[in-house]
Amino acid sequence: MSRSVLFIVDSLCSLDDSLQLRLLVAELARAGDRDVHVAITDPACGTGNTLAGVEVKTHYLMHAAASQSAASDGRKLSTMFVAARNLKHLLDHVRPDVVHTWGLVAQRCMGVTQLISKSANSSLRWFSTIISRPEKSGFLAGQADRRFCRQIEKVFVPHQVLRESMLETGFTEGQITELPNSAATLSGRPSAREKLLARIGLTGESVVVAGTAGHLVPVTRRKDLIWATDLLNCIRADFHLVLFGRGHQRENLERFASFTEAASHVHFLPPAEAESLLGGLDVYWHSHLQHPLPSALLCAMASAVPVISVYGPGTEEIILHQQTGFAVNYGARDEFARWTKFLIEKPDAARQLAEQGRSHVLKKFPAAEMVAEYQSAISKGQ
Repeated sequence: MSRSVLFIVDSLCSLDDSLQLRLLVAELARAGDRDVHVAITDPACGTGNTLAGVEVKTHYLMHAAASQSAASDGRKLSTMFVAARNLKHLLDHVRPDVVHTWGLVAQRCMGVTQLISKSANSSLRWFSTIISRPEKSGFLAGQADRRFCRQIEKVFVPHQVLRESMLETGFTEGQITELPNSAATLSGRPSAREKLLARIGLTGESVVVAGTAGHLVPVTRRKDLIWATDLLNCIRADFHLVLFGRGHQRENLERFASFTEAASHVHFLPPAEAESLLGGLDVYWHSHLQHPLPSALLCAMASAVPVISVYGPGTEEIILHQQTGFAVNYGARDEFARWTKFLIEKPDAARQLAEQGRSHVLKKFPAAEMVAEYQSAISKGQ
């Protein structure tokens, strides 16, 4: 068996889903003591430049048509088996000593692969990372998840708040390891700002743009942000909102926006563009608590973008109210508008807040520390 690691991830497009993975992959590849492979179940957005500069072998487990079908049908069992069959062939070819699944979809894909394999490889070490609270699943899926959990050596979670969810899923206390997310600086503001305005068809220095990155699903409460945008448009005709992401709620969000005065001020962009454009925002909005220590929020702060975020498990370690950002109550739409108005009217205070937020997250969540802890964890037992 070769000394190699195979990461399995659903997508490399989303900051929350894949940024931490890409940081780990890059460092492991630069270290040079392992062959690093990345298998992607959803090739819809490709890898772009996300793995540029390191030698990483990338594989796709489904073709584009199949991935689009999976996105529309909620990951039917048939599409999972297609990905699992292709993963089996990949495992036979690469023969890694470590497999690391990233997210619940990837974990299930690996589990199904183990089920359809004629003989399981007892020497294969399987690690998993779960970055958000798992959605409720049916009885059969839940039973399958419990079976898969027994085969995993260790599951990494970014925050202790996910421990209870992991125990309910079927992991034991001894399997769960907390590995906090890290903050990474994105593209510089001048270039990102120019690209962002051009991308949404705007010009002028007076334009104010808020943004957020993540899945377009009800739990992320994007309607709250559209509602806040409508409020702000009453006092600022040049205020705009950019939603980076995709998901089944997009049509509903577009329809909701069309019923407001902010219809032409709400822009939907693919998640893959967030990394290069997020640094050009005037303010970053975070409206949900699905992801503890959300990567997109950390990166916005590390890039000196002032932030307004709901306050709760995970974000309470990032947002020190009126020091590193503004904390708002969950579901409080008007508070996003209120504090954004404050930032617009007091640019010096906005700059100070952004710098304090940047200093805080870079000191508290360094990427080097996260990578070192991970390498130590997977090295044990070898």
